[in-house]
Amino acid sequence: MTVEQTEERGAIQPQRPSLDRWPDLFAAAAFLFATFVLVITLVPPWYRYFAADDDIVSLLLVPVYPGLVYAALLYVMGVAL
Repeated sequence: MTVEQTEERGAIQPQRPSLDRWPDLFAAAAFLFATFVLVITLVPPWYRYFAADDDIVSLLLVPVYPGLVYAALLYVMGVAL
């Protein structure tokens, strides 16, 4: 199709980008949460607070288990996404 034919039919509309950014957003959230868990694991007062079952973050959002294995699991999930 030539340029003249394209102009006669109208301008070609570019396609809108699809919503392929959701896995990237979930991966970023997993990395942030993994970093949060890692910091909690390394700071003793925060470790003691989050080791209890009734902390506010675990009750409202996502269960927080201070430990290097849990942080590593979250990093692996972020990489997989």
